[in-house]
Amino acid sequence: MEWLRSELDLSEEQFARITRLHGDREREIRTLSRKVRDLELLLAELEAERVTNGYVDYLEIRNYLKAKRKLDEACVKSTSDLIASVGDVMNVDQRKRYFSIVQSRIN
Repeated sequence: MEWLRSELDLSEEQFARITRLHGDREREIRTLSRKVRDLELLLAELEAERVTNGYVDYLEIRNYLKAKRKLDEACVKSTSDLIASVGDVMNVDQRKRYFSIVQSRIN
């Protein structure tokens, strides 16, 4: 968060509001992170089953892909919402710079 303050020359009020926005999202981010980890573990189990037994449960793979797609969409929405709400705290010049920095790190 300090890099954000110095890079964009945020006022104390802006910095406090942005810090609160991040804090308000912490629970959601942790929940999404746990779900990502759980899906990664499921995929590892499916792959181990394939390698060990030569068995592929295509229904389980379909369910995994469906869950992953839904979770990916939730992660993108959460990130986009946070970026937008943080941008709303900034003036036009700060927002342009912020979106430029965030966009380069997302890609």
